[in-house]
Formats: sequence, structure tokens, C-alpha cells
Amino acid sequence: ERMYDFLWSGGGGVRWLLFLGLFMAGNWFMTNAATDFANPARAYTGLFGAAAMQALIFAPFLFYVYRVQDAGSTVLAAAAITGIGTAILSVIAFTTRKDLSVLRPLVMWGMGGAMLLIVGALLFGFNLGVWFSVAMIVLAGAAILFQTQNIIRNFPAQAYVAAAVQLFGSIMTMFWYVLRLLVARD
Repeated sequence: ERMYDFLWSGGGGVRWLLFLGLFMAGNWFMTNAATDFANPARAYTGLFGAAAMQALIFAPFLFYVYRVQDAGSTVLAAAAITGIGTAILSVIAFTTRKDLSVLRPLVMWGMGGAMLLIVGALLFGFNLGVWFSVAMIVLAGAAILFQTQNIIRNFPAQAYVAAAVQLFGSIMTMFWYVLRLLVARD
């Protein structure tokens, strides 16, 4: 509860931005550690650190969904939708013969634009709405599709930890926005 109160009581937008900035810096550090093929201990530290970072950023939202909305079934539905979507995208990435590297600049531009919108919403107090969640689900799907194919085609066998960290972030982004969409429906 203290984390929830800290982020949203008086000036929560600026606090949430600070929290997001720390999350991004920590995630960058953990991803960098996960790509250290010569040091498996550092790579696994990056993997577990990235999972811990995701848990920290999800804690306030999951607290809200479970405690305020009393919607545990919504979390299960979001997890199922995300899992099925990820499975479908993975099958596409494994079976398509087309090179999907064209998605990389689109995903990068989309994520940059999304960050600008999120910062603007937090600073100026406007709601991003349902269509933003839908767009982010599509964008996370494009990221999963690109990253899965990139891992298949370009990652060496010893890069399984780095591959897991890379995909984990995109899957969790999709889960976040599927959950946000389902919560908005209630």
C-alpha cells in the first residue's frame, strides 16, 4: 500500500515519471548484464534483475486491480489473452519465410512516440484512453514478432538468457496493456 500511496498521492504524475525513469535505467542495466555471454552469473543476475524490475513496476497496478477493483479474474483473463497472443506471434515468427527486420524501426518509433504520450499524460493530466491501450497491444505484438524472429535468425546458442530478457519485456508490455484494456471495460 505504501508504494501505491507514494506514486499516486499529490503530485503522482511526477513521482510516476521518476519511477518510470528509474525502471528504464535499471532495465537497461539488467539487459546489458544479460548479454554478457562470457559471464553466466552476470547474465542470470540480469535475467532475475529484469524480472524483479517488472515486478516492481507491476505492483501498484496489480494492487489497484486486486484491491480497489476486486477483479482477480480480470488478471487471469489478461494473462490468458497475452499468452495466446504470444503463442500465435511465435508460431508466425517461426514459420514465416519473410524477413521481419522491417518491424524494428517501426517498433522503435512507436515506443518512442508512446513514451512521449505517456510523459505528456502524466505531466499534463490527460487520459490516454482505450485506443492507446489497443495501439500499445499491437505495438507490443510487433515487438514480440520482430524479437522472436531476430532471436531465431541472429542469436548464438549461448544467448538464451539475453533472448529471454528481450522477449520478457515485450510480453510484459503486452500484458500491461491487455490488463489496462480489460480494467477500462469494467
